Amino acid sequence: MRSFIAAILILVVSSYAIAKDTEHTRVIAEVRLPPAPSYARLIAVSIGAIHNPDRVPVNLRLELAYAGNISAPTPVGLVSLYPNDQPGRFIVRLPDVADGRGLPHILIVTLVGQPGHSLDPRLTLGDIRSEWLAEP
Repeated sequence: MRSFIAAILILVVSSYAIAKDTEHTRVIAEVRLPPAPSYARLIAVSIGAIHNPDRVPVNLRLELAYAGNISAPTPVGLVSLYPNDQPGRFIVRLPDVADGRGLPHILIVTLVGQPGHSLDPRLTLGDIRSEWLAEP
């Protein structure tokens, strides 16, 4: 299972500024999650149908915020769909969310374009779902 996930997941965890929609980024989902259970160390993100007519690279920035304070999200990571025109499921290690246990969360999913290229307005992603997971 791990080698399969590694084959389809490119994960870059870094610090990055919170960006509003620009020609290079577009918030595409704010997924509501229940409070994180004590066992939660991972988060699974499932991406539904994709319409990507030009098969451009699809990079998604993931951020986690408390439902009452989405203006200060915590970076979770950056995932890239591969193949870039097929649905996918990603499992990402969470940053420390201990302070937020007992509070609902929102997973903010932002489409991130390639440097120097505008986002294709025809690029759309279907249903995005997320769930807390325990470490295997």
